[in-house]
Amino acid sequence: IAIFFLGSFFAIKEYRNGSLSNYVLHARGIVSNNVAIIPNFILGLTARPDVIYIDMKSLETQKLAYLREKAIGEGSIPEHIKEQTVRGEIRYKNQKHKAKFSLTGANLDHISNTYKWSLRVNLNGEEQIEGMEKFTLLVPQTRGSNLLSEWIIHKFSNFIGLINLRYDFKKIILNGKDHGIYAMEEHFDKRMLENNKMRAGLIIKPHLDSFKVYKKK
Repeated sequence: IAIFFLGSFFAIKEYRNGSLSNYVLHARGIVSNNVAIIPNFILGLTARPDVIYIDMKSLETQKLAYLREKAIGEGSIPEHIKEQTVRGEIRYKNQKHKAKFSLTGANLDHISNTYKWSLRVNLNGEEQIEGMEKFTLLVPQTRGSNLLSEWIIHKFSNFIGLINLRYDFKKIILNGKDHGIYAMEEHFDKRMLENNKMRAGLIIKPHLDSFKVYKKK
C-alpha cells in the first residue's frame, strides 16, 4: 500500500511538472525493443552466413597442431611461432585460392579450444577474397563477450571518416569439419589503405611511449 501511494504521489508530481510524458516515451521504447527481440531472435536462427572452406593436407594440419602445443607450453603465441606457416587451399563462392596459414593472436584464448584456433591467412600472388589478400580468421570470443563490438566500431569509424578495417563473420569448414562462426578481419596492408581511399604509405600504430610501424619497406 505504501508503495502504491508513493508511486501515485510521484506520478502526480511529475504530471504537474510536465515530465510524465518523458517517462511514458521511455516505457514505450523499452516495451517496443523487448518485443522486437522475439522476431529478431527467430530471424537470427534462419541466418545463412557465407561459408569459407579450408583444405589442408594431413602433414600441414599436424604441423599447425604441433605449433599450437609449443605456444601453449610457452604461455603465449610468440612471433617465432606466428611466422611459421602451413599451406592449404581456400574455396569461397565457387573460387579456389592457394594460401598460407599461421597461428595468430597474442593470448592463448586464440588457441585454447581443442580444434577452433585463430588463423592468419595470406593468399598467394595477387589473389583476393572480398578485396583482401591478407586477413585473420578470429575466434570471435577473443574480441570480447559482446561479439558485435568490433563490427560496430569499424562501421562507426567509417561513418566518421577514420581508417577502418573490413570486418565480417563467416562460417568455417576446415577439412570437412564445421568449425562454426569466425570473425574475418582485414590485415594492415596496401589493400586496406586503398579501401579507405588513402595513398600508399606507412601504417603507424601509436603506443604509450612509441610507435609500431607496419610495412617499413
